Amino acid sequence: MIISELLTAIKGNKWASLATEIRPSTVKTESGEVKPLYCSREFEYLSDEGFTLRFVTYADAFGKVPLVEMNMAGHIQLGQPHPIIEGAFEIDYTADSFFVITIKNVQLAAALNQSVSSETGEWVINEPKQILGKSVPAFGLQQGQPFKEYDLILLKDNMLFNGARHIDGRPFDSPANRPTNLQIPLRKS
Repeated sequence: MIISELLTAIKGNKWASLATEIRPSTVKTESGEVKPLYCSREFEYLSDEGFTLRFVTYADAFGKVPLVEMNMAGHIQLGQPHPIIEGAFEIDYTADSFFVITIKNVQLAAALNQSVSSETGEWVINEPKQILGKSVPAFGLQQGQPFKEYDLILLKDNMLFNGARHIDGRPFDSPANRPTNLQIPLRKS
């Protein structure tokens, strides 16, 4: 598959997690072990090389207790073929249109409110907060910088794959940290 075929196949479609996913988080235990992150994803690839993403994290492996919902939109940029498998390509996601966080858990809101910033204000349960370009250290966001990930993408057997998180929890925050393995696929919804 070439880039133009991949773009034609994904554009205008929505892709969602098959089930709650598990991945290494950037958070570590007191002993230095990486904590698990349970999540679900819903992507839509737009006709103008844009994307939307709904990303929900959970307290449990079955996705019954939501913690945070993040909704973002921006642009994709496809790059070189990725060596993981034929048909895979580098893809960069830049959330530069909007980025909204909604806290879904009382304990998480209380923890975040221990260090409230003037940029975000107090976190209130189920209150969406536009944080595009704001500094939100708990989510790895810096003032004036859009959220950006250097990922990979593969469409195979009508399933959409992105890159698997590094086992040490490192984010895909630079081309050098681009993933080298495949994640659980998304299904067309």
